[in-house]
Amino acid sequence: MDNDDLLAPHRPDAAWNCGDCGEPWPCPVFRARLRSLYHGDPEKLTTFMRHFHERAAVDLVDLPPAQIEARFLGWISDPPPRRRLRSI
Repeated sequence: MDNDDLLAPHRPDAAWNCGDCGEPWPCPVFRARLRSLYHGDPEKLTTFMRHFHERAAVDLVDLPPAQIEARFLGWISDPPPRRRLRSI
């Protein structure tokens, strides 16, 4: 799978928002996709996201560096949200 396949849909736009849902990118849908893809290997996920973090830091000059880092890298160590099971 190449990066174009991984990013489509929920690709970032020029302002680093999700082109599909409008959330700040990486959006929750894309984060979930990455967590699934890189399950058990947060170091590879961090390496992958560092590429975007570095590019976004150049574009998002109005945001504090700590906010950019939290947005692109801070969520990686957070456990994924728990899903509630539906009653049958």
